[in-house]
Amino acid sequence: MDYRGDAGEGLLYGTDHDDSKKVDNADKFFENVYRYFVAKGIGAIVLSELCSVVTLGFTISFSVFILAFVDWGFLMQCHDEESCSDSIIIHPFNEPPSMFRFFILLYFILCSSYWIYTCVASMNTISEALEMSTFYQDVLGIKLVELQHLEWFEVVDRIIYINKHGKQRLVEKEDLTAHDIVLRIMRKENYLVGLINKNKLDLFVPWWISPFTTEHLFLTKSLEWSLSFCIMDYMFTENLYLSSEFINDVAGLQWRFQVVGLIHFLLLPFMLIFMAVNFFLQNAQQFHSSKAYLGPRQWSPLAMWKFREFNELPHVFDDRINRSLAPANDYINSFHNPYAAILARCATYVTGSFIATLLLVSLLSDGALLYVHVAEYNLLWYLGVFSACYAGARSLIPDETKTQVSATLLLQQVCGHTHYFPVKWESLARSEEVKNEVCEMFQYKAQLFLMELLSVVLTPAVLCFSLPACADSVLTFIREHTKYVKGVGAVCDFSLFEFEQYGDENFGTEKSGILPPSERANDGKMEKSFMNFKKHHPNFEGGAAAQNMVNRIHAYKDNKRQEHRDQMLASIIEQTREDVYSPNAFAGAA
Repeated sequence: MDYRGDAGEGLLYGTDHDDSKKVDNADKFFENVYRYFVAKGIGAIVLSELCSVVTLGFTISFSVFILAFVDWGFLMQCHDEESCSDSIIIHPFNEPPSMFRFFILLYFILCSSYWIYTCVASMNTISEALEMSTFYQDVLGIKLVELQHLEWFEVVDRIIYINKHGKQRLVEKEDLTAHDIVLRIMRKENYLVGLINKNKLDLFVPWWISPFTTEHLFLTKSLEWSLSFCIMDYMFTENLYLSSEFINDVAGLQWRFQVVGLIHFLLLPFMLIFMAVNFFLQNAQQFHSSKAYLGPRQWSPLAMWKFREFNELPHVFDDRINRSLAPANDYINSFHNPYAAILARCATYVTGSFIATLLLVSLLSDGALLYVHVAEYNLLWYLGVFSACYAGARSLIPDETKTQVSATLLLQQVCGHTHYFPVKWESLARSEEVKNEVCEMFQYKAQLFLMELLSVVLTPAVLCFSLPACADSVLTFIREHTKYVKGVGAVCDFSLFEFEQYGDENFGTEKSGILPPSERANDGKMEKSFMNFKKHHPNFEGGAAAQNMVNRIHAYKDNKRQEHRDQMLASIIEQTREDVYSPNAFAGAA
């Protein structure tokens, strides 16, 4: 990708800060700089893209093979060696035409078109990565070996220095900051964080479907992509101003929601097949080897966007969320049911006995599992069933070797990483109500997959009926919370950390901003975002109000630390006094 162009602001390639050559898209440039940093070099990007193309191609080919070339009718009638003697492979081109074969052909054409698109996109990504490799080595002076151990803020510091003092002016704004760079990278994501934080998106399933599903908020990967396409891809002009056509066209946004919903509906059967095959190939071996047939627990997409903060880059967010997984699992497991555990121990003993017996039989005769039948099923089938029952029962038995930690402390650890802590959780950490709310956000991987499959059916209804109703609210939020920053463009004002306007004294600022609470980010999102940004960009200072908040929080932590030391010292003195003046002490002395 050529970053040089005739646009007003952007990357400049010249000497002595020659301003005659500028780039078309500085946002894209900084996104590629960041992507190269996360991948840790050109080799990893090339290999990742090639593997993605190969994996997608294999998934498409394999799914077509098992649908079109496997005789499933014959396979279902295969019960013994004699009935399974024929080949299960058929040649669909020799078979008479049918609607099913036409469907498979259409599925292959659509998936192949997507694969070709992915190939072109991968080639473009590799081309951009090659340019970034040259930029890192020749401009920033960062070799591949050095990049493996650099922090992101160190790369940013070099970019800022090159922009101000080097021969190449990277952007027109001379006093470039880490905040400016991240504002460009996170320009669109910051709006989605704000929309979800302020509850402006109607993500509920329509009322005429909700009796058969859930009434909770509904967000999956496919719906997330649809939101990004319908809203974010139309927001800005080439000069990064907010598009007046977009912001004033409620009907246009409603129309895009409905068109994308219709496309989802038309692609529904093809998406179901592809997602099911892809999930099976990705996770079947992992589930079987770990005997965790529901998979590990993960945060749902909606929970992830609730936890995401303004100006939080993906690698920072992933690290923070990954550290929350262990305490979140421990918190949920602390609510074990003693009755279920007793029954589960009994079930594991019974099923384990059958498994051990069947394995012993297989050692004595390698063909017994296949050819010995009990009630029409061979022993291998029973081995699989008993293994699944055994794994399910084991999951209900608490690990008695682990140190027991209070549910309150575990929930505090979870909230410390997720930065999400509703007020009622503080006093109800040990209640089933809070535990169920956590489980609703922290679901098994199999649950999330089933919800993703369900979303293929429900997303068209959400896009065609629910989201168009909130289009005006969405555009109003974007219009009221957009601010133009010189040298950066239009951004979500919450991401600017303007505590004089939106500060909340309940979350660390000296005083609340001049705007009413209804205009501020909910749950102290802006204050938490600033502290997180400051942690990972230590050279960034912010305004006077922001620095004052940092000083207040540090002073609060120091006071708490001193109080803890004083309590420990008082406890030691008291314990020493009891030991010295106890009757046993004098008896020992006598």
